[in-house]
Amino acid sequence: MPKQHIEGLISELDNRFADSDTSPQQEAMLAQMKSELAEWEGPKPSEDFRTTAERLLQEMEEDHPRTAAVIHEIINTLNNIGV
Repeated sequence: MPKQHIEGLISELDNRFADSDTSPQQEAMLAQMKSELAEWEGPKPSEDFRTTAERLLQEMEEDHPRTAAVIHEIINTLNNIGV
């Protein structure tokens, strides 16, 4: 199930954020993703979830490549379910 897979990846992001120097803006985006994930009903999340993931990826790519890899996996999962 895609939702459970993404929940696991969000949990991994939580752990990575705890171990790295992230900005309040980045933490707010992760919190927004968690909130949108909690509201996800049906086969797909809202487009806002993807938009937030893409913005967070842009924020993290340069300084946090391992964390960015997890976000890439979230986006790939969204691609696979047509979001």
